[in-house]
Amino acid sequence: MYQKVGKGYSYIGGTWEEEKVIKFKSRSFGQFTIKYDSIPPKIHPIIVNNKKCKFRITDERSGISSYNAWINDQWLLLHYDYKTNMIWSERLDKTIPLKGLLRVEVTDQIGNKKIYEKHIP
Repeated sequence: MYQKVGKGYSYIGGTWEEEKVIKFKSRSFGQFTIKYDSIPPKIHPIIVNNKKCKFRITDERSGISSYNAWINDQWLLLHYDYKTNMIWSERLDKTIPLKGLLRVEVTDQIGNKKIYEKHIP
């Protein structure tokens, strides 16, 4: 479910209870509609090198639910700024460069997933 907000829509969530019944909760009155979201989030690389990784992540419909990154299958700490839609890496040990296969996964609130992979020399 989405609620009309200004000229756009805001994702609320909801579950199908029966064939023609959807349940959702809202804290406000307004106009509501059902929209279909099959489009995965977008991952735009800004900086990807052996010192830092920075990406802009966006989702047109339901919004970002989760984001994770791994380098050579080891989890990489990321920070997220909601206002700018930016995520960036933080190396806990500054003496170890980011080297190998970088994998970034971003999932929206519906469950659509986008994966970005790059080999960092």
